[in-house]
Amino acid sequence: MFIKDYYQINKPDSIITFNPFDTIFKVGYKNFMEFSFSTFLNTYKSLIIDKWVEKLHTECGAQYAARPVEELFGTITRAVDANYQVLAHENYHAINVFIDKITDMRLKAGFALSDVQRAFELYRMILTDILISNAPGEEFQKIFERLNHCLAYTMHRFSDHFQDMHQKKIIQQNRELEETVKKRTAAFQESEKKVLENERMAYIGHITASLSQLQWNKTRASGQLGITLPTLRSKIKKYKIKQN
Repeated sequence: MFIKDYYQINKPDSIITFNPFDTIFKVGYKNFMEFSFSTFLNTYKSLIIDKWVEKLHTECGAQYAARPVEELFGTITRAVDANYQVLAHENYHAINVFIDKITDMRLKAGFALSDVQRAFELYRMILTDILISNAPGEEFQKIFERLNHCLAYTMHRFSDHFQDMHQKKIIQQNRELEETVKKRTAAFQESEKKVLENERMAYIGHITASLSQLQWNKTRASGQLGITLPTLRSKIKKYKIKQN
């Protein structure tokens, strides 16, 4: 079940109560003397996660819709925390780690690149909507530029990493296919050799039996075998057939 709204607004002169922080603010951030983007992100973190998970289930394709809600809450929470580090502290370590992990996870599950790109883009849409309603006008432009830079970095790094891993996966699959073909070819050749050897031994046995039956009369044996006398002599020499 999705997390419901974490705030309630009554009238412009009312107060807003945020859970689970138990902090009371005057009618949104627009009335603050100073706007703290870090505090803003922490305050709306639960709401952002809730909206992001909900939109993943409805706006990013069948594969996201089929994922367990618990899984999406886990990945989205890590994404929000990583984005916070970029936006509040210009620290890219967490987002780099997250991109590496989510790329591997989604690629193995067969997700399309465009679906995951759309999932990342939802963060900008959700956060922008909240900023429009709460951020002071003089701060909005600077924050929006920072947000765009964060998303541009994330999308480019993810897309490059996804395509690189996808290419490596294709190369690995081709190598495995080549190895399988080699093994099957070798097995077929070995089986063919055995068949040929069995046929050769059977033919030698046929010649030997004919010669033995006709007391090694090569002229009569060649006639019985349907071959010329020189051919019979050649085969006796080739197959090293000896009179017992």
